[in-house]
Amino acid sequence: MPKFEGIEFDFGGGRVYVIPPLTLHDLQRMRAQLSALQATVETDALAGADLCIDILHAALIRNYPTLTRDDVGNLLDLSNMHGAIQCAMDIDGSRRKALQAAKQTETEQGGQHG
Repeated sequence: MPKFEGIEFDFGGGRVYVIPPLTLHDLQRMRAQLSALQATVETDALAGADLCIDILHAALIRNYPTLTRDDVGNLLDLSNMHGAIQCAMDIDGSRRKALQAAKQTETEQGGQHG
């Protein structure tokens, strides 16, 4: 069971992790890089790869303290990088709460038809 709430994210190949949001400390530490991230990724996805790995490593080690930066780098590819970053940036939990509500609704509707 993860220590911190977050969004369950499937990196593919059966590699599912709960990504909690970044801490305020990490947000402050990475403020300048985060400001530049969107523009960088939109123009050159690979240019922002190191920062994406840093962001996700900072978020994931909250729940998985033994994960190394290399481990996180090996989880990411161009098809999942954006979604994983969105999970780490869910600072107020609104995305997590919306996903949980949708899952709950789906479960309840599934039970009505069964």
